[in-house]
Amino acid sequence: MSKILSLPREIVVDIVSRLPISSLLQIKLVCKSWRQLLQDPHLPSLHFSRLKTTMSSDPCLILHSRNCAHNELYFLDMCSLVKEDDGHPNENKLKKLVVPPTILKFVVLGSCRGILCFANLSQRAAIYLYNPLLAELKEIPKTICGPSYNMGFGFHQETKEYKLVTIVAVVDRDSLRFRTARSSGSALSVITLTAQNGTRPNEPTSWRRLGLVPYHFVVHQAHQVLVSGRLHWTAFRRTRGPNKHVVVSFDLSDEVVREVPMPPICSCERNCRCKLELMVAGARLGIVEYDVGGEIKIWVMMDYGAEESWANEINIDGVDINRDGDETIPSDTIGSARRSRTYFHETSDFRVLWVMRNGEVLLEYKRRGLICYDPRNRTWRDVLPQGGGLFVNGFNAFVHDGSFSEIDC
Repeated sequence: MSKILSLPREIVVDIVSRLPISSLLQIKLVCKSWRQLLQDPHLPSLHFSRLKTTMSSDPCLILHSRNCAHNELYFLDMCSLVKEDDGHPNENKLKKLVVPPTILKFVVLGSCRGILCFANLSQRAAIYLYNPLLAELKEIPKTICGPSYNMGFGFHQETKEYKLVTIVAVVDRDSLRFRTARSSGSALSVITLTAQNGTRPNEPTSWRRLGLVPYHFVVHQAHQVLVSGRLHWTAFRRTRGPNKHVVVSFDLSDEVVREVPMPPICSCERNCRCKLELMVAGARLGIVEYDVGGEIKIWVMMDYGAEESWANEINIDGVDINRDGDETIPSDTIGSARRSRTYFHETSDFRVLWVMRNGEVLLEYKRRGLICYDPRNRTWRDVLPQGGGLFVNGFNAFVHDGSFSEIDC
């Protein structure tokens, strides 16, 4: 240890920046010298630059449990996991995170560069930034729009600015007379949270109204997606005819809302029942299509903005989803799944989280377990069956880049 610390500090920081976040958590506990090393101001940005250039690495997850009395957060580094049949239970890899005692119930709005953005359900419209690995909390000004149906949280690399966007459905007043509350569009507001080393340190921190857009955003989306400096959501375009699925982006630089070209999916003309969700596939924009026929398709935009570059990378066929548990799951899995011939019957039971570096697809199942699907062998395996028995009321999982970066905005 002393030999390593005798090296020039910039070399030691460069070496440490190449380690996964789970290893950094262990280093923090070794001694005071290593703990101080992790406080180096250059380490967080260097670690993120390594992370973005090696997007093939497996992700970290935050599991948000909404228990009756209070909410809980758990951290899981997928790089540290092993297969269940190796005899190492993965629930031991879960790290319970500290939640501010004054915030008992909350909803996570987004995750960016190791910082969570969440709303306190006990205090209406109270929004916080929180680094769960440092237990650092910061409240931001209350939104001028009140409770929002959707939000977005992202970081612009060039200006060093965090931006939070609120999206609220606007009800057509004329429709209220006929008791058919139709949305006439959505109102957007944004707040800029400039980092201390940003380009505009003296800019006041306040909410700004951006006006109306002719879209109805899907309510309670899992999380927005940040790709190519833009936040993305799924929405419906408001037209006189049937509603049409679209992907809407918000540019963090010029704050302009644009439509993103769609892949050739969802050909329903009326009463569309297909479900679309967005994901990050490497550093690219991805769309997960949950078909009513029981099929899951993952589309990836290989060249951002080019409609013809959409590629159907992975299909999870309905026959795989509906197949008997004995044939698809190698262990005694979730609940009575092994005894039931309707296991994996509804695509609504699934949520695709990530495509692993070995090609497997990581999915959340019924908000109670994590599983992986191998598209080459068309087989399933458990990652975290029953959530390790910790989540009585289930959990919501989302990808999170763990960081020791302080909230400097």
